[in-house]
Amino acid sequence: MNRIFEVGPIAVRPFRLEYFHNLIKSLFNGRSDLATYAVNGKPFTARSRGFLWLYKEFFLYKKHEFSSKTDRPVVLDVGSNTGVGIVAVKKQYPNSRIWAFEADPELAVILNGNLEKQDMLEGVVIESCAVWIEDGEISFNADGHGGGTLKACDNLESNVRVRAIDLNNWLKRFNEETIDLFKMDVEGAEFEILHHCKEHFERFSNVIIEFHVSRGEKSYLGEIISMFERAGLFVKFIDPNSWPSTPLRGCTNEEYRYESSFDIYFSRDVSE
Repeated sequence: MNRIFEVGPIAVRPFRLEYFHNLIKSLFNGRSDLATYAVNGKPFTARSRGFLWLYKEFFLYKKHEFSSKTDRPVVLDVGSNTGVGIVAVKKQYPNSRIWAFEADPELAVILNGNLEKQDMLEGVVIESCAVWIEDGEISFNADGHGGGTLKACDNLESNVRVRAIDLNNWLKRFNEETIDLFKMDVEGAEFEILHHCKEHFERFSNVIIEFHVSRGEKSYLGEIISMFERAGLFVKFIDPNSWPSTPLRGCTNEEYRYESSFDIYFSRDVSE
């Protein structure tokens, strides 16, 4: 069923937005239905679960805004989902040049359609593929809510083979010397990919990583922060997305595949 919600007018009321977010989440179980929202007064299609949280982060709190020395900043968006982040960047920098990577074939189609309906396709290159540590094909596990992963998971709804690109090799061929914003959300595969391409971190000016602590696995948070610090990028903010009620005991919900997750913001200029 296709539902239409106008989220713009309520975005100025944080508590009402949270209420609406929780209400929408309660309407859906299992695989989230596609819903059509109005963003910037234009249609925007997304999975119902989680969309309003993303809208709040990008448009209400504007956590992903960044400074650039040019009005045509270069952005790499690894894990673009349905394109909320790209719309936010285009609102701040209409002439920005964006390379968007989305592993979920279904979401990649929706992403393209959303940017077309938002009149924001100009300057955007969409790659329907997974970003990984080697070229070829890789298994992608979809969860039905837009949070698929390359990590093996028994409780996700589907597994498909998708094209994969080696990010390190891709960056070697990428002609832009400076990457003004590097944004990554790859649902638990971030350490392997980042470690593989760390030689390019000195080209990054701003970085946003959604970091996941997988159940029963070592957390590589310290290693990731150290890699960026050695490249001259320093932590500006750590924003928790989810965490267990008893952190030292870990997550007790067997259906949730992460102990916790949070966004890490890095910037080269610590004085900003």
